[in-house]
Amino acid sequence: MNDLPDCVKRLQKVIQFRTVSKSLRFETGENHGLDCLELPETMRKMHSYIKSEFPSVFSSEKTNVELINDGSFLIHVKVANNFQQSIDQQQNQLPFLLVAHMDVVPTKDDEWKHPPFDGVIEDGFLYGRGSLDDKSAVMAILEALSSLMIDESLACTRDFYIALTHDEEVKGSFGAQQVAPRLAEILDGKELEFILDEGLIVLEDFRPGFPPAAMVGICEKGHLDMKLTVKTHGGHSSIPPSETAVTKLCDALSKLNAYKFPVYLYNTPMHQTLLALSPHFPAVQRSMIKSINTTDYVLKKIISRDPITSTLMQTTKVTTLISGGTAANVIPSECWAVVNCRLHPNDTSDSVMEMTRSVVGPDVTVDVVDKCDPPKCSSTDTPAYSSLVNAIKATFANCDPQPIVAPGLLTGQTDSRHFKHLAQNIYRFNPFWLKRADIERIHGHDERIAISNYEQQIEFFKLFLRDAAFSQSFP
Repeated sequence: MNDLPDCVKRLQKVIQFRTVSKSLRFETGENHGLDCLELPETMRKMHSYIKSEFPSVFSSEKTNVELINDGSFLIHVKVANNFQQSIDQQQNQLPFLLVAHMDVVPTKDDEWKHPPFDGVIEDGFLYGRGSLDDKSAVMAILEALSSLMIDESLACTRDFYIALTHDEEVKGSFGAQQVAPRLAEILDGKELEFILDEGLIVLEDFRPGFPPAAMVGICEKGHLDMKLTVKTHGGHSSIPPSETAVTKLCDALSKLNAYKFPVYLYNTPMHQTLLALSPHFPAVQRSMIKSINTTDYVLKKIISRDPITSTLMQTTKVTTLISGGTAANVIPSECWAVVNCRLHPNDTSDSVMEMTRSVVGPDVTVDVVDKCDPPKCSSTDTPAYSSLVNAIKATFANCDPQPIVAPGLLTGQTDSRHFKHLAQNIYRFNPFWLKRADIERIHGHDERIAISNYEQQIEFFKLFLRDAAFSQSFP
């Protein structure tokens, strides 16, 4: 254990802080902004630890650090005083934002090979909740930034920001949603050039016969929680009517389950993914992708055969909550269910609500419980995206085979959505090198990261930040 790199020891330590976030249904209590955590004191301890380990970030004149709502850090890395650049360059170079989160999802400890908050290392892997999602990103960013800031040959050439949040896993109400208005206040009308948050990964076994694929999220799905309610006359179960609230609700849910939302391919993130990957497809498929304006229908049929890729082309829906009666011999007068939708970028919460109402019929009331429309898709024709691609290629240059880099759609959601009004372009990527079987470890049991991959993650952020915000220092 003593021969472990210090960076790995530090990640191992922060995994041991049980910073599990929880959904809140009540007003905040004595812990205020940390009430979204099961154990608020563990987040305070993690704060103290990272501040002590990275003084060049948290205790430097080169940065300004604010603790927002007791739990999230907003770090402003300032342009170096001695960096010489023209006034025109200063005005044209907008700041950017990196985002990562310090909270983690709950665990069922008895399902784990190793205790999820012990940070056990075995066979070259570091096990623990947060090793992938998302403490490794928090630490990799801090490791990379610290390394760049203590290098006297380098100077920061532009202002940029880092948001380390504390309740991403429960929608960010206490973290990112509080950081965003503060950042907007600091920017004072300026935009960010771009935002980089967690998201897609490098998938080793992307497709048979393909090299690994490094997917950069240029968009993420939105969400819509709808409550479907049916009200009828109740009564005693000994005299049942032909239809009840239960049967009507079940009928509505069955209709909705059978309904297929529109499928989109042309001029979507999936289209861009196919274009980037097309050189590795057989000739017939390459030709179809090239002529997608006429082969759109056929390609949709082919891609929809895979339930995973199918979700990338349409809005999905699934019933997650249902409630009805109060006793075995009482016919309920009201039943309800909640349906969770993940919104394709071509859909909106309003359009999905309208489609749902038309499918379930007038006897069912459809209300919004919670919603967040998808952000607009980001451009791949930007310096920031080029920097991302270059950093990915350089990080994995010694891998055989080297990964293809392609834009894609993230089916989940990130904290970046709370900052979408501040930037034209948001990218979602973490340089995890995983196999398909490893993906279920994220939010599942036995979450782990290869030590070599964590070192690559640090190198990725160092390369990216070096290119985006640092240059040779001038005396």
